[in-house]
Amino acid sequence: MNQDVNEMLNNFFLEKESYLKSKKETQKEKDLISWGFSKMDYSDTCKEDYYYSSLVNKFVKKIALDISDEDYEKIKKYKLASKNNGMERIANIIAIGIFIIGFISGIVLGAVADSFIATLVIWATTFAFGFLYIILAHIIKMLNYIKENM
Repeated sequence: MNQDVNEMLNNFFLEKESYLKSKKETQKEKDLISWGFSKMDYSDTCKEDYYYSSLVNKFVKKIALDISDEDYEKIKKYKLASKNNGMERIANIIAIGIFIIGFISGIVLGAVADSFIATLVIWATTFAFGFLYIILAHIIKMLNYIKENM
């Protein structure tokens, strides 16, 4: 009976490992194609996953280049590092806007109030809020990196 359990466990683990490997290979192919590491395969007849191109009057399909797993991980690391999320970009733009508006308003309100201390208080406040948005942008970037690597 103990052998049956061990055999069932081994079969289960082999099945799961096979599934995860095929899922990883599928993701690798999708990534490589989306990053431009692909070539076109042409066919005169319609095949599965091929589409017709009127430019060449043939059926075509993008196929990922054969790249080693080590090179794929390097490419993935650099692509993810350069990837800029929309929310991250928005947070950085808001931070820059806060810095600019705070600098200008500090000068104007300091001149109106005839107080350099008022200018420094406004600058310190906007500096703090601007950096909060920059920190938020970095948090978003790290969360996206974690999401992509899980």
